[in-house]
Formats: sequence, structure tokens, C-alpha cells
Amino acid sequence: MQREEGSIDSKAYYYYGGAGGWIYVWLIVFIQGSGRAFEIAGTFWLAKWANENVAALISGTPLSDKDTKYYLNIYALLCMIGVFCLTVRAILMATHRLKASRKIHDDLTTNIMRAPVSFYDVTPLGRILNRFAADMDKIDLELTQSLGQGVGTLFSVLGAAGAIIAATKGTMLAPFLPLSYLYFLVQRWFRKSSTELQRVESITKR
Repeated sequence: MQREEGSIDSKAYYYYGGAGGWIYVWLIVFIQGSGRAFEIAGTFWLAKWANENVAALISGTPLSDKDTKYYLNIYALLCMIGVFCLTVRAILMATHRLKASRKIHDDLTTNIMRAPVSFYDVTPLGRILNRFAADMDKIDLELTQSLGQGVGTLFSVLGAAGAIIAATKGTMLAPFLPLSYLYFLVQRWFRKSSTELQRVESITKR
């Protein structure tokens, strides 16, 4: 039985992104980045608040209630915007998933119905049913969740790296380069193994 080998073709990702609408894809990326930026800004603002409070205590003039409310309100605002961005991202991802699932299912149905008789002579019925069952289930549930986690992890790493670089004034750039290359090698090895195992599992179901 034939099966693909190597990494997944980038056309598959482009097709899935276009099936749900590229506007949603770019909005999801933008909202995710904005939410992470506000989370980091809240952390820096909290650090600034703590420093100001310590400096005020050392000088013998503690922060007044007005100053405390000012720092607290700004911090709460940054946190609320971060939570709002995550909520909007979840809604956009759900909308994109529904649109993509509907289009992929419709295209699959159209292609199956218009296939020549010779296609059914050489293609097992179980393989066709698996496209509508297990494969569509993975698209509806696992694919979007995995992509969402991937985007979230990417911005978390970028945000953490940016915060560390800003806090250390760039001194952490040197160790980041070899570490990034090491992580690249590990993820490439993991993705290759995981992809081949998933293909073998899919074949056994047909």
C-alpha cells in the first residue's frame, strides 16, 4: 500500500488556511501576538510597580493610595486586554475551523461523487469511508487544536526570549543562537518520527 514519505507538503497547510479564510489566519496570528505582548507588558509594569514601591519605602515616603490605584488599574487593564485577546483568538479559531471543515468536506464529497468507475475498482471502500470519518475527525478536532497550540507556543517562546533579552540588555543573545539550533534539530527529528508513525497508523485503519 502506497503512503507518503518525508515532511508534509506545504501545499496542505496553504489549502487548509485558504479553506477557512486567510483573513482569519492573519487575524489569529495578530491577536495571539498582541495578547502575548500585553501579558509581557503587564509583567514589566508589575516589576516597575515593585521597584517604585521599594524606592518609596527606602526614601521614607510610601506610595499613596492614589499612586497604588494608578499602578493597580494599569496592571489590571493590561491583564484584561490579554484575556480579551485570547477570547477573540478562540472565537476566530472556531470560525476558521468550521469554515475549513465545511469546505474540505464539500470538496471531498464532490471529488468522490465525480470520480470515474475505475477509481472505485482500485480503491478499497474502507479507505474512502476513512476519509469521511477518521480523517475528517482529525481535521475538525486535532488539527486546529495542534495549530493553535503551535502558534501559542511560538509566541510564548518569542515573548519569553524578548523579555529575557530586554531584561539582560542583550547579553543572553549569545547562548540563544546555539540553543535555537539545538532545538531546531530536536524538533526536526521529532516531527519526522511523529509524521511517519501517524501515517502508519492511518494506513492500518484502511
